[in-house]
Amino acid sequence: MKPIKPVTITIDWPAGSGKWTTARRLAEKLGYKYFDSGAFYRALWVFLHEKWVDVEHIQESDLENIELDFSSDDRVMVNGLDYETKIRNIEASTYASLVAAQKFSRQLVISAGRKIIESGNFVVEGRDMGTVWFPSAQVKIYLTADATVRAHRRWMELQAKWEDVTEEEVLKKICERDDRDMTRADGPLRKPEWAYEIDTTHLTIDEQVERIYEIVQEVLQKEDNLS
Repeated sequence: MKPIKPVTITIDWPAGSGKWTTARRLAEKLGYKYFDSGAFYRALWVFLHEKWVDVEHIQESDLENIELDFSSDDRVMVNGLDYETKIRNIEASTYASLVAAQKFSRQLVISAGRKIIESGNFVVEGRDMGTVWFPSAQVKIYLTADATVRAHRRWMELQAKWEDVTEEEVLKKICERDDRDMTRADGPLRKPEWAYEIDTTHLTIDEQVERIYEIVQEVLQKEDNLS
């Protein structure tokens, strides 16, 4: 199967739906590149927070001369500096949604991300990938899961990193994140048009990857037959 143009597969999800590992493994299985939009928002929040910028009221001038990119080994970079170790924690995850909800920061992140994704076949994941970033993507997936299950998954990840947080606290933050993401004025979280919805509540990561992989193969095969 040889697509004529680069293939973009979007995965939209509420927090903790299993998307991060699923998207990476899917990209590996397909031989595609992987893009995590949330990593850019997290890194931008950390950068602005370190500069004492009011992250709840970001101005266009606050974002001048900021460059977001990934290193050759997929580590998040801000102005050439490695931010990967600064963004994989519950604080950055929680407050990234403040950055993602604002016009100027969204423009910066989306512009940087689109330039990267134009370079080849990508599996991209985030809160509005199939609705705002790539509404014409060849394959759009929407992952869901029960909030308590999502909180437990996230808590397990944090425990592995020795994060001192209770499962109840994680659930509270996930519910707050859901509310912000779904009610924000600019690019709210919702199921993209024509997206395949998959409830991951009772699915393992391997089962999620296999189900999406089958959908991708079916869709791309149809495109090949029509070309």
